[in-house]
Amino acid sequence: MIYVKLFIEFLKVGAFSFGGGYTSIPLIRDIVIENNWLTYETYLDLVAIAESTPGPIMVNIATYVGCKQGGWFGGILALIASILPAFIILLIFAILFKHFSDNKKINYMFDILRPAIVGIIFASGIELLIKSISSQNNLITYIKNLFLNIENHNYIEDYKKLFVMIMIIAIMYIYKKMTKKKLGSIMLIIISAILGIIVFM
Repeated sequence: MIYVKLFIEFLKVGAFSFGGGYTSIPLIRDIVIENNWLTYETYLDLVAIAESTPGPIMVNIATYVGCKQGGWFGGILALIASILPAFIILLIFAILFKHFSDNKKINYMFDILRPAIVGIIFASGIELLIKSISSQNNLITYIKNLFLNIENHNYIEDYKKLFVMIMIIAIMYIYKKMTKKKLGSIMLIIISAILGIIVFM
């Protein structure tokens, strides 16, 4: 039954995603591909959407996949399954923390986990980058066509994306020069969304 499958699979994701939502990316990828819930290309698009929408990336992806496979109830079930292990672990941790916060062995364990988590996040990012590039067939040909074949209407969307990226970088640079502060994440998201709507309308 799809509901049981969704719950078990996303329970596993929630139980082994140590280090935050980004470490769940390879786990969710394996689950959705093995179960034929999404194609890899759709999964890449979903990661981008989940990252640009409010809320943790793991919860966003789990909810989408659950809704796609089992309707609104499947979405709720996948969401609950993805956060349940963290909720239980944090509840236990909060109760026991004062008893082992000064334990050297526990601190050593955290020291070992931190670089491993960074490595998982970095590896996930590299994999997504490589897959995105490889989907363009040949990177050198793609870049060449992008900058040389100005009349080629197949690349209009790419020019728009490039324009938006340049505009965002310029806005961030000008803001920092004028205020001596970095542009806040919320404002950056809002500006990116507005630019995207204007350029791609």
